[in-house]
Amino acid sequence: MKADAIVVGAGPAGSTCAIELAKNGAHVILLEKSAIGRYKPCAGGLLGANEEEFGKLPNSVRQQSINQVVIGTKDRIGKMNPIHDGEKFGTLVYRTEYDRYLAESAQSAGAELYTETEAISANRFNDRIEVETISKNGEKNTFLSNLLVIATGLSSSKIQRSLGVEYPRETVNCVQAEFTIADSIIEERFGGGDIEIYWDAKGIASHGYAWIFTKPGGLTVGVLDYFIKVERLKKIIKKHPAISPRLQGAQPLLIEKRHYWAASIPDRISEYTYYPRTLVIGDAAGFVDRMNYEGIYYARKSGKIAAEVILKAISRKNFSAAYLGRYEKRWNREIYLPYLLDSRFTHHFYYHSSYLDEFAKAVVDVLNDETVIKKLYQEARKNKEIKYLYKSEIFQLEMVKKLQETYDKETFNDMYKHFIHENPV
Repeated sequence: MKADAIVVGAGPAGSTCAIELAKNGAHVILLEKSAIGRYKPCAGGLLGANEEEFGKLPNSVRQQSINQVVIGTKDRIGKMNPIHDGEKFGTLVYRTEYDRYLAESAQSAGAELYTETEAISANRFNDRIEVETISKNGEKNTFLSNLLVIATGLSSSKIQRSLGVEYPRETVNCVQAEFTIADSIIEERFGGGDIEIYWDAKGIASHGYAWIFTKPGGLTVGVLDYFIKVERLKKIIKKHPAISPRLQGAQPLLIEKRHYWAASIPDRISEYTYYPRTLVIGDAAGFVDRMNYEGIYYARKSGKIAAEVILKAISRKNFSAAYLGRYEKRWNREIYLPYLLDSRFTHHFYYHSSYLDEFAKAVVDVLNDETVIKKLYQEARKNKEIKYLYKSEIFQLEMVKKLQETYDKETFNDMYKHFIHENPV
């Protein structure tokens, strides 16, 4: 029997797409090459837009709220609180439970979920898509549908190559480890639920950062850069002057007998995300914030947009690339322009200017200037469109002032050139 759509990959993008399709009556097949519940290297921070768009998570999935964000350098930190009273920055989760919840939600909505089933190739015909699979025990199968949604992340490119579909080739890489630690230490040292981001071009990464995300009884610690090895994270944990003291007393948590896990993250959106009978979503399409490399919201949002376009395509029985191009128009309007365009500018500003440490210091200086920060919060509270203070124009202008106060005229002018070029008003 031919399905309406086959979704390959049961991560946040694929499961969200399957949920939206199934709950609206479409016959959906969701294929996942791993067992549900496999460990996924991810810090697990869901910013506020996730729950605003997709609803509050059940308590069994939510670890805790994000009460504050800490920005650090090698020798100083600055703390940031939500702009509006009563707000939280978002939610902290473990991806294992989060991905399981989404996949099971897709199944509950009516999607047919096949786990430990890898899609190894696909063929496109005038009247259908055929997807060839192989299960963990070696059994081969063929699934038929009107449409194919590729949500494989960066874990595999087999199905893309079989169809001539583009996949992200520019990536950054991360290494992550989990730790256990007493809740009393988390409360005393971190103030409960927070996320901490550390920039240090020489001691951490020139094209990324290190992080500590708190969870009940645990810490998620990692680093990302263009090229990264486990040894660098080990060195950061043991010797970095800002990070190492924060981890005192933490004990390694082994998962599947491993402590360190690595993953790749896309560093550019694919040029093509739609083809005849085929859409590409989530990390497989390159939808990430290129400043902080957060991608869960954009994965889910792209999955939802894809589902809405597919439902209309099904009703019109039009699966051409020309019709499915509506997907690109929508993600450009709803994801790229409001979110990712800005991150493209800040990405180059911080990571390609050679002034990462200087800009990071300016951020922390602004956060630690009580007079300035009080004024900024007052101004931000008047503007409901400002969700994150550090991304606002008023914060950026204060950064410029701090740089001007700190550096000589020649150095400042060179910095300002990068700032204006990458942050046009």
